[in-house]
Amino acid sequence: MKFMLRTISVKSNAQKSKKRNFNEDVLTNILQRLPLKSLTRFKAVNSHWLSLISSPQFVFSHMNPSIRKYGVIQVENTHTRHPYLSLRILNQNLSSSEVETIHLLNPFGKVDHNTNTDCEFFGSCNGLLLISLGGLRGRFILWNPSTREHKKICRPMYQNFPDCCIAGLGYDYFNDNYKVVIVVSSSFGKFSIEVYNNKTNSWQNKKSLGFPYIFSSNQSGVTLDNGIIHWYVKRQQVDGQEAVLLCFDSAEEKFNEVLLPKCFPKKSCGVVSSLFGKLCVCRTGYGFLHVWKMGEYGEQKSWSKVLDISFPVGRYIPLGFANNIDELVMNLDGKAIAIYNPSRRHFRTVLLSGYQNGSRVVAYVQSLVSISK
Repeated sequence: MKFMLRTISVKSNAQKSKKRNFNEDVLTNILQRLPLKSLTRFKAVNSHWLSLISSPQFVFSHMNPSIRKYGVIQVENTHTRHPYLSLRILNQNLSSSEVETIHLLNPFGKVDHNTNTDCEFFGSCNGLLLISLGGLRGRFILWNPSTREHKKICRPMYQNFPDCCIAGLGYDYFNDNYKVVIVVSSSFGKFSIEVYNNKTNSWQNKKSLGFPYIFSSNQSGVTLDNGIIHWYVKRQQVDGQEAVLLCFDSAEEKFNEVLLPKCFPKKSCGVVSSLFGKLCVCRTGYGFLHVWKMGEYGEQKSWSKVLDISFPVGRYIPLGFANNIDELVMNLDGKAIAIYNPSRRHFRTVLLSGYQNGSRVVAYVQSLVSISK
């Protein structure tokens, strides 16, 4: 009799467990179909829903890297002691008549008239934006515009004011961790490399890495879906300088190089971008844009030339495609967004917030990623 009762009890528990798993799968399937704003509200339903929606598995399954948001971020209210950041985002149809505005209030704290209230965009990863405040004086923020969450990061100050830097935000898949890397070039030709660990909320100097590269201006990192950050720099050699695609692996915390296309002019200027999650390298100047795309990451033979455009004025960098893949979204001079139709060879420029000084073009995906983790 006891054996029969024990058997019935085990079967009953197994059925309950199976039922719970079934309900859990159905719930997850339903929630994954909902828009991000609804999911943000549903976190407050109960602790179970909060845990489910906040889990890395759910966050990444809900994220769609092929659908990107494009906008311009800038500092407003600069004449007062409480300037703020505003991000004006184009609607899904990329129409200039409909713009969503998101404000980040008082990111600088109280400021006086001698404080630099400029901002610089240094890249995005999984929906998070990396922004420096007040030039390179040590203040950064990580900002998720989709969830309105942000985190201030203060880094060690330099004795000598830096000339320029390259920086980026990467993702360590092994530890579910976001990392910021910044390489600063000083006035004396020296370099300082620092890595910020979001989980430990700490900076670490990486003197041992070495840096046989040079760059002449601030450059934001382009982060692919693999979490690796990329920049276009020059390697110092005996016979001069050679162009290099430099990348930083956030998991291993080390620099590597990605081979450029064989036909790419090694002495020319260039920029890094991405299209459909693929690494791109561009030659761009006033009046032209040439773009190569890497099909298989790390394979030099997979490079192919995908764009060869001439236009009257401006300097363009491709950001991605609109929902209609016949419309290419491009960064115009770092301060506006242009839409280019390759088949019709037609440009239309979308100016957000009046083309003010200090504005920066941003591109990112919507996500539920939490900066607090």
